[in-house]
Amino acid sequence: MGRQRARACLEQGLRLDINFLARTKIVQFGDLTINRSIRWSDSSGDVAIGAVSADLIGHTGWLGIEIDGNTQRIEVISEGRHLGGHQRYFICPTTGEKASVLWRPSGAEEFRSRLGWGRSVAYITQIGTWVDRAHRGKEKVNLRMGNGDRDTGKMPRKPKWMRMKTYQKYARRFDHYESALAQGPNGRELMSRPA
Repeated sequence: MGRQRARACLEQGLRLDINFLARTKIVQFGDLTINRSIRWSDSSGDVAIGAVSADLIGHTGWLGIEIDGNTQRIEVISEGRHLGGHQRYFICPTTGEKASVLWRPSGAEEFRSRLGWGRSVAYITQIGTWVDRAHRGKEKVNLRMGNGDRDTGKMPRKPKWMRMKTYQKYARRFDHYESALAQGPNGRELMSRPA
């Protein structure tokens, strides 16, 4: 009998990406943000709802996040880029290192960087089964086609902007994952071969 999985999966928890927060205008660099709503969801609905406050006016600042009554304040720094502009980073509360993405696995109370969690967490590609990899592969194809992050049963239509050769490459990948799932336990060998 196999060992029980001891590490938590990062993708099954909450993700806090400073670049995504700025792109979606939840926070704005050079401005003050007070109690802006944020929500994480999956295919079954909302996973968590929180509020974000931030002071990102200077080269150093902070971002505060409140979820279910728990409040965490995370330091944010700005570093100059080689060819101009600035890049913002979180400072991991555990390691003190820069990180663009912080994670809060299921059951945890705070956000930390991947390295801040140590060996207690892993990505789905590290601990997932061949079935997980097949479903994730189909989701990635759907995402590339602009169909959202859903695992649907059929190949999405070709986007107008995509070349036919590229679309056919993604169609082959999608069919590869579909046939692996359709073969059931025998699909494991198919997943070990590259798509």
